[in-house]
Amino acid sequence: MEDWENGENGWKAPNPHTSDAWASSGNKSLASPNISLSGDGGMIHMYRRDYTGLNISQKSKLQVDVYISDRGSFGGEVQAVLYIVTDKEYSTGKTTIQPGSKHTLILNLNGIPDLYDVSEIGVKFYYPSGSIGQTDFYIDYLRF
Repeated sequence: MEDWENGENGWKAPNPHTSDAWASSGNKSLASPNISLSGDGGMIHMYRRDYTGLNISQKSKLQVDVYISDRGSFGGEVQAVLYIVTDKEYSTGKTTIQPGSKHTLILNLNGIPDLYDVSEIGVKFYYPSGSIGQTDFYIDYLRF
């Protein structure tokens, strides 16, 4: 569905651009690089809101690969969520991500209403208080 080989494709993120620093499929991914980590913790949101009318009613799951560089220092677990918005937001729940390692988030679409009209898809990364320095967040290979 998305692999970011040909640009950002309408996706938003802090300082967004396509990058060849890390990719799980092809040569590029969507990056949110050089994020200054707040000692109070925070969230990085990567999303696209103009999917209105996207029909995925015949699909059973949505997947995306995520990666966080091991630059910076985290005060605990970093977590990520894959979500879609139809009549409301549906997500995977928070999944622990190890910096420096790829992780695949999988959203089970069974039972989610209105999959014939998806308006938004995104990933949220949560980092804990006590995090310092800078790091890079990536997503790649959004697929069914």
